[in-house]
Amino acid sequence: MSDTQLIEFANQNNIDFKLLKAVIAVEAGGSGFNSDGSLKIRIEIHILLEDYPYMNNRWFKVGTPKYLDHYYKFPSYSNLWRKVHTGNQWDEYTALLTAAFQIQNKVFEYASFGKFQIMGFHYPKLGFSSALEMFSFMSQSDSNDTQTGLRFIKSDWNLVSALQQRDLIRFIKGYNGVSGNSVQVYLDRFNQEYAKL
Repeated sequence: MSDTQLIEFANQNNIDFKLLKAVIAVEAGGSGFNSDGSLKIRIEIHILLEDYPYMNNRWFKVGTPKYLDHYYKFPSYSNLWRKVHTGNQWDEYTALLTAAFQIQNKVFEYASFGKFQIMGFHYPKLGFSSALEMFSFMSQSDSNDTQTGLRFIKSDWNLVSALQQRDLIRFIKGYNGVSGNSVQVYLDRFNQEYAKL
């Protein structure tokens, strides 16, 4: 990730560069790419099933908690269930392909991509004509991945304003959609990263 991109973004938006760097270290920790050069993804089965309930218990199912415990049938014609979020990108991509057999390219709206893990359904506000176009653009380079992540932050005035005012709690809630103890976990991580800079 280029510091030049981050400095320019911070200056243009009146955000402390070190704070932005700490936020990215936490939210976008590590690379947005796998060792084989493919873009990191995470398919959100619980969101997919809200829009396509006919797939529930046929090709996909969710456990508890519903946002974390996801399964897909592999192979899709079998009765064998595999966990989706295993830490192995093979499972994420295979689950994505299983859904693509049903809804084609629309499946990219139900996955998050890259180091910022931006959901594909955000494609219109980020200037893309489809989630697939967004995925393809981000897949081309780390610079494109970073550019899209910064574009996502800038697309939500609440996130920009929270960073300008150094209101990390508001940023955490807006970016991650979390509450309660999870907010403190993120806040502690932000403070640790900021102290390293």
